[in-house]
Amino acid sequence: MYGPVPVQYAGRLIRTPEDRGRIVVLDRRVVQKRYGQDILDALPQLRREIGR
Repeated sequence: MYGPVPVQYAGRLIRTPEDRGRIVVLDRRVVQKRYGQDILDALPQLRREIGR
């Protein structure tokens, strides 16, 4: 994997129960390529919204 693991991003974004934030992936390959599911699986179980 290149760079920090995606779950590290979430850990830096959300530190307390009052914190809010978004992780935005703008690369369509995350839903179009087989390896994209691995990236999504590496994220914490947060609400996901996949759109155009």
